[in-house]
Amino acid sequence: MPAASRRRQSSLAIGNGRRASSRGSVLGHESLERRACPAAFSLELPTTPIVEGDRATFTVRMAAPSALPQRVAVSAISGSATLGNDFIFSNATQLLFSPGQTVKTFSVQTFTDSIPERSETFRITATPLNVPNAATISAQATIYDLVATTVTAGNVRVTEGNAGTVNATFTVTLGGQPILPVTVLYSTRDVTATAGSDYTATSGSVVFRPGETTKTFTVAVSGDTIAEFDETFQVLLSSPTRGCTVTTPTLTGTIVNDEVDTPGFQITIRFDDVAGGPVPAAVRTAATQAANRWSRVISGDVPGVTVGPLFIDDFEMVVQMGLLGGAPEGPGGVLANARPTAFRAPGTGLPYSGITGIDPNDITMSPGALQDVLTHEIGHALGFTPGADVFSRWIVGDTFTGANAVREFNSLFGRTGTSVPLQPGIRAHWDEGVFGNELMSPSTALNGDFISRVTIGALADMGYTVNYAAAEAYVPPPIVVVPPSAIPAPTLPTTPPSGALPRPLLPPVAPAPLPTIPAPTPKPSAGDRGTPVARRTATAPAVRALPTAPSKTAAFRALGS
Repeated sequence: MPAASRRRQSSLAIGNGRRASSRGSVLGHESLERRACPAAFSLELPTTPIVEGDRATFTVRMAAPSALPQRVAVSAISGSATLGNDFIFSNATQLLFSPGQTVKTFSVQTFTDSIPERSETFRITATPLNVPNAATISAQATIYDLVATTVTAGNVRVTEGNAGTVNATFTVTLGGQPILPVTVLYSTRDVTATAGSDYTATSGSVVFRPGETTKTFTVAVSGDTIAEFDETFQVLLSSPTRGCTVTTPTLTGTIVNDEVDTPGFQITIRFDDVAGGPVPAAVRTAATQAANRWSRVISGDVPGVTVGPLFIDDFEMVVQMGLLGGAPEGPGGVLANARPTAFRAPGTGLPYSGITGIDPNDITMSPGALQDVLTHEIGHALGFTPGADVFSRWIVGDTFTGANAVREFNSLFGRTGTSVPLQPGIRAHWDEGVFGNELMSPSTALNGDFISRVTIGALADMGYTVNYAAAEAYVPPPIVVVPPSAIPAPTLPTTPPSGALPRPLLPPVAPAPLPTIPAPTPKPSAGDRGTPVARRTATAPAVRALPTAPSKTAAFRALGS
């Protein structure tokens, strides 16, 4: 290799502190200087293509740090791109590497013009200056013509389904003939639909390579069985490649509700985990089962109701922990209460929503008893309460006079009256002394509460279309005849108490026969809604005390009114 060639190589060779030989005219002279030899340099182009109008940044990199300062001269030289017309070199012409530094950059500003043209080139150079006659390194840079493009996308409608997910697919179209890739970003945003429950929040990028004109991306939409308005979310298109215009920056995704005002009576349960804390799984299961019992009894559809963004078909029941209205809580007391919250027509229409609160101290009862409690409370919310005009208009005194309920009561109990007895003073339940373990009597029992044809008849009187065949296996309490001889004759004292005036003795009067009354069936208290009224079996003695004032057990159902 000639000496001159050896010098060009040495100017780029890595070395530090090595003393050169004194042989050779120039090299021998350089070796007399006590300094570090320059390290190898490299020249790097920008990582992205240079488009007209870009400020292109180039990198000069040392392979290893130097102990002494190093200077490198840089320049930009015209090629098919002309200095001054297509680009300018506005940096200092030298880069200084301080000891330890290995990277320096410099920039070239390119210009945009309106002339469609092919790509143009220029050269950049870097020359180390610390060693005379050091080799110059160079690279060719290309300026690409700025091609105007457009990105367009359309709105999407997708039917949600009842479970799982379905994809809302958005199609993005590129207009123009770019010679470089075109990129646009997308991201979702809530409108009336909520990310996480109605759809999956999504973001990403769409990249069109030269020759590609159509791309798609998807947003996962969650299915449910809730009747509601159609819901929407937005997709935002942003940050397109320079030269690209997004003509539709905001897209709309519509989630089409597939739950409509379906035939039959639908009860939607909504659990409020905020008001009184999370609703336990046992309560959720019991509430769902309770709603199903009423949906079998009420067979006819009623008009759906639109409330804000929500479509209610046909009734919505809110279940929360904690009694409503601040009712006292505690084990064995009031287990739950309920009320209707909105009616289809003020005061006169059937309710379309209700709420029940459950005492968290009493949810350890058996699953069957818990289901009975919630079925009972939903019954109140459906309108079985003096607080609903559809029920109270049939109340006369402590009786219910609806024709359908009266007919079924007379048939079931073998009577011929014109009314059905309600719990005295409360009038939100059937008289427990007559009905025993019928579901809408004031208390419950471990052996189950049952929906009778009388309750179904009352629902028909309220305006519901009912299915009498869905009546449950309710049996009225047995009838017990109380003979006069079973009642002891009263005794009067023969001697007046001290200090009292004497009272003449009266002849004993035989008591009149008591009317035939039903004897109640047992209703144990363990695991119950509360302490039930004491009841006797058919084999109990023939005499029983007349019903007393409503107990706390009865009171808990009274609160449902």
